[in-house]
Amino acid sequence: QVSADMLNCEEYDFGRGETRSFLASDKQIDCDTEEYKSVRNVALTSLAIYGAGVPVFSVLAVKIVERFTMGGDDTSAKKLFFFMTGGFTERWWFWESIILVRKAVIVGCVTLVSSPILRIYSAIWALVGFLLLNIVSAPWEDLWFSRMEGTSLTTIIATFNLLLLIPYFP
Repeated sequence: QVSADMLNCEEYDFGRGETRSFLASDKQIDCDTEEYKSVRNVALTSLAIYGAGVPVFSVLAVKIVERFTMGGDDTSAKKLFFFMTGGFTERWWFWESIILVRKAVIVGCVTLVSSPILRIYSAIWALVGFLLLNIVSAPWEDLWFSRMEGTSLTTIIATFNLLLLIPYFP
């Protein structure tokens, strides 16, 4: 959250064509300075490592344990990491990593996109894409889980769609 907040700058017009950008969470931080740009790079790196690294590491952890401690027995390794692999079909045992990527993409949509309307649309498009991926892949062992995931994503999509109505209410 802190890394994402460090990327959210707002531009202010000071008149006569002079505009400056300040951090939304702390207006004392000027986003046009070199100091901020170095901190922004750290925040971007942090988000990339967390957003991509954690899902990749979670899959690698299962594979490393499978290979080096379970003698190649993937069933035992998946049982050991049941908190990440449980509830998914054999083919999609790594689906929790895709859920983590989905969360990172949504955080990116709502923090990195500067236009409020485009921010909402990008989140909707990403969520629709992940909903379709969930429907096509059918990663859940239990149909009830699949329906719950679909209902959850549909509810979030509907919520973002309702956000588009806010400008029309005084």
